[in-house]
Amino acid sequence: MKFLKNINNIHFVGIGGVSMSALAKLCLFLNKKVTGTDDYFSDTVTNLKNLGIMIYKTTPKSVLKSSELIVYTAAIPTDHPDLEFARLNNTKIIERAQFLGLLCEQFKECVAVAGTHGKTTTTAMLANCLQSLSPTTHIGGFLPELGNLILGKKSIFITEACEFNKSFLHLSPNVCIITNIEKEHMDCFKNEKDLINSFYQFAHQTKDLIVIKNDNPILHKLLTEKPNIITFGIDDNSDIVAKNLNQTNGKFSFDCYFKKELLGNINLNVFGKHNVLNALSVIAVALYFKLDFNLIKNGLERFNGVERRFQFLKTSPFTIIHDYAHHPTEIKETLKTAKLLNKNKVICIFEPHTYSRTKSLMKEFCESFYDADKIYLLPTYSAREQPIKDGSSFDLFLNLPEEIDCEYYEDKNKLFNQLLKTVEKDDLIIFLGAGTIGEYSLKFLKLVDNE
Repeated sequence: MKFLKNINNIHFVGIGGVSMSALAKLCLFLNKKVTGTDDYFSDTVTNLKNLGIMIYKTTPKSVLKSSELIVYTAAIPTDHPDLEFARLNNTKIIERAQFLGLLCEQFKECVAVAGTHGKTTTTAMLANCLQSLSPTTHIGGFLPELGNLILGKKSIFITEACEFNKSFLHLSPNVCIITNIEKEHMDCFKNEKDLINSFYQFAHQTKDLIVIKNDNPILHKLLTEKPNIITFGIDDNSDIVAKNLNQTNGKFSFDCYFKKELLGNINLNVFGKHNVLNALSVIAVALYFKLDFNLIKNGLERFNGVERRFQFLKTSPFTIIHDYAHHPTEIKETLKTAKLLNKNKVICIFEPHTYSRTKSLMKEFCESFYDADKIYLLPTYSAREQPIKDGSSFDLFLNLPEEIDCEYYEDKNKLFNQLLKTVEKDDLIIFLGAGTIGEYSLKFLKLVDNE
């Protein structure tokens, strides 16, 4: 990797993030000396330390002096002590998204997965499908046993392309998938037009193939501008089509057609109709790499999903699931899938993620919970934000339609006590959100197991 050739010591600020930890591991395997700092010593940080990476809450000056490159994540404040020290000492500083873009350029071909929803699952699904080509894959989530980085050859690099802070505009991939475009991360865009234009720019930076969902009118403009486009969908006008859909307990099978020709049948091992669409986009890329359909079929049917995406924590006498859904569309699809499992009641515990998202999508949030029999709202996970007027979880509680059975809890322990008293056999409890809700779900599981 040419730009790293003369750099031996790399320091990651905010190393515990999903993307940052994967990049740190990649650099370690490239025989670089890697150090890092993070305020929160999570399991991810522990795993990095077990690989031999020195990680600090306060980085010693000796470590910073020896660092030749500082990589930081956008969530880090600009006045972070490590960045201030680097500026004073003229050490090279680079933001995570830009660093990822430079890494991508070192591979023969780069495949980037963008979109408001489905990026992580689609990226992991694609890596599984292209396994025979040994791609190196950078995932924004964790695959069981494999983690968030799959090391392969230097010919193909697969990565997520996140629109937050317009990060994906640092990428110029050979192939891209755009799963969908909806209002999201509006704290990073001037307006919806700015969001759409950013996706257009990303598409135009793609060199060889663009894969898009056919029924998204926002993307249709691309069809007249770019000749190298494959569309996917559950409609006859798409290039890659799923027909004859059948579902059993939330898992779908379908016949796959390409350009009106039947390729074969696929039985997915992950939940939800939305994963049929994710699979179709993956098939498009696999065909670009000239994979035989049987290899494609086997790769898709072997795929068991990503952690925190409809992840089963318990199945008897009632079911506990955790899912990363934090956007209204994701919540709606996840609850719709939960309903397909034919359980008793669907009980949803939701922790809103950021005040700005809750405020900008309040109407959509209020329309996303109809497939749950009972909703419990927890306080907002603020992430990088300060509270804003009309953007809290309690504001969402006040705005929900009267017909939705919802309660608001400031104290998760009181909520857990309530759940333990009221949950019945064959109920399905689903914890939704992208913040600390995953930890809450595990704490509740522990309480249940100790009962």
